[in-house]
Amino acid sequence: MKLILCTIAIGCVFSSSAPAETIVIDSGHEPSNGGATGVCQQKEFTYNDDVVAALRAVLGKKYKIVLTREKDQEVEISNPKLADFVPAAEKQKWEKRKPLFARGAIANQQKADFFLSIHHDSVSAKWQQEEPTACAGKPGHKISAELKKKYQFGYNIFLNPDSPKPVFEKSMKFARLLAGQMKELGRIPSTYHVFPDDDCKSCKPIDPALGIWSHDLAILRTATMPAVLVEIGVIADQEDEKKVSDPAFRQKLAVGFEKAFQRFFKTP
Repeated sequence: MKLILCTIAIGCVFSSSAPAETIVIDSGHEPSNGGATGVCQQKEFTYNDDVVAALRAVLGKKYKIVLTREKDQEVEISNPKLADFVPAAEKQKWEKRKPLFARGAIANQQKADFFLSIHHDSVSAKWQQEEPTACAGKPGHKISAELKKKYQFGYNIFLNPDSPKPVFEKSMKFARLLAGQMKELGRIPSTYHVFPDDDCKSCKPIDPALGIWSHDLAILRTATMPAVLVEIGVIADQEDEKKVSDPAFRQKLAVGFEKAFQRFFKTP
């Protein structure tokens, strides 16, 4: 089997000749900007890191994998040449948004065949309630019953609606393949990204039955190749947080991603 492990700092180590496809995997957020908060106050970046570790182990057997950052680490932004790989429309914002823009810039620098950003979702604070015994008898929080009655909670796949047509079509192709794998795992798509119940004003459904939405995200705008941002689950929801925290689930999830990429790269 081919084993390809890469980081920006150390480069790549190959057990055999390098494959044609390069996948840059971004673990969303970082210790200094932890992202959403789980039921028991665990920060999102740690959930993201666990999923990325599983993906790296499985996908690294067939593809060249480059990570935008290592587990529990910050994105490396000291390389001044990274700014050269930010699209012209975003360059004026580079100095203020380096930790975010560097992720897509890394993918551009690597000439990646695909850019994958891993996240976990939450809901607006107004829809969260304290739960005295949510965390092994200790306080935590849960989603309000009112919101739970209106929507379902699970995964989402986001695309950049303004990417060039060929790039968008390839991103959409992978999104559909991945959604099929999510369904096979018994996952359901979130439906609640509807303003004003959700804070996301730019979220628009593309194929809500498959959990595919458009979203004006800087991280997708900066990547010039096919790209998706995947919200694996909703860590503010007690049931979904328990599911996505299971190592056995993460392993099955990684295999699902592998199957989606196999079909994506092998079919015209």
